[in-house]
Order: sequence, then C-alpha cells, then structure tokens
Amino acid sequence: HGRMPPPPRIGRGAIKNALAVAGVELSDGRLRGLLKELSEEGLIRINRTRGGCEITEQGLMSLRH
Repeated sequence: HGRMPPPPRIGRGAIKNALAVAGVELSDGRLRGLLKELSEEGLIRINRTRGGCEITEQGLMSLRH
C-alpha cells in the first residue's frame, strides 16, 4: 500500500481570491492571522517563502467530521 500523495499547496493570494469570489473580503493581515491560528492548531502547515499552505492529516480529519 502506497503513501497518499502530498496535499496540494495554496498561497495566500489564491486563498484571498477564492474568498473574494465567495463574497468574503479579508485584509492580508486578518488572513495571515487566521492562517497562523490554523497552523498553531495543527490543521495546516505554512511553508516559507512562496511555499504556500497545505492541509495536514489532522486538518483533513476535522473537515470530515
């Protein structure tokens, strides 16, 4: 049995654009703060220098429940 493929990565800009399309306007600072909270809770991993954010196994499990 093989490993799961790595989760897709998404940058703050793409997250902000997707939220805007959904009618949610967030400042860069507020979005950074929310992403930091999710990271501190272990739900996402924030990669440095244009590495984007990726959901963790714990984050996937919390979405499924």
